[in-house]
Amino acid sequence: SGAPDPVEAGTAPVEASAPDPAERLASLTAFATLGAITTAQHVAGVIVASIPDADAELVAEETLALLSVVTSRSLREDAAASGALLSLTLTFRDYMVGTQIIGQGTSESLEEVTDAQAASYQRIGRKLSFYEAHFPGGRLVGPRALRDKMELWMGRVSPPGLPEMPGQRLEKLGLVDVVNTHVNLVRAFISQ
Repeated sequence: SGAPDPVEAGTAPVEASAPDPAERLASLTAFATLGAITTAQHVAGVIVASIPDADAELVAEETLALLSVVTSRSLREDAAASGALLSLTLTFRDYMVGTQIIGQGTSESLEEVTDAQAASYQRIGRKLSFYEAHFPGGRLVGPRALRDKMELWMGRVSPPGLPEMPGQRLEKLGLVDVVNTHVNLVRAFISQ
């Protein structure tokens, strides 16, 4: 007959196949990582812009540690992706240090860089441990827990002597909703 072949014409039905587990894991990890870093940058930017005398490096580290743990807890069914997200703050730090060493050159010796890196790892490790203790493994992060724990985070990133309490600043800036949207996006991606 004169009818075109559906395969050649590109109109043949595509059979749905189960996604490859490795591809699914890679896709999930990439999505969650992109979301965590983007959300952390947005939230940290809001803090630095709205709080006078905020320490930008402290805000960045605390915020990425918070988002790493919160995102990891959203991936409770995917242990490999969850582990990768828990180490995101350290991986990001490695990337930034590598950029400085390779891209801009450095007059520091390898030993000085290694010593500074070890101190960074200890400092960031303490931050991660703090958030891991407040967001226990095996439990999803809900809006109420997020609000309660982000109030602690706000206290940690705020310089002393500000006129309002951390909870008031958090509410005024609307950052719980931003992080909760990220958590919901990751959960939706997992369930698709």
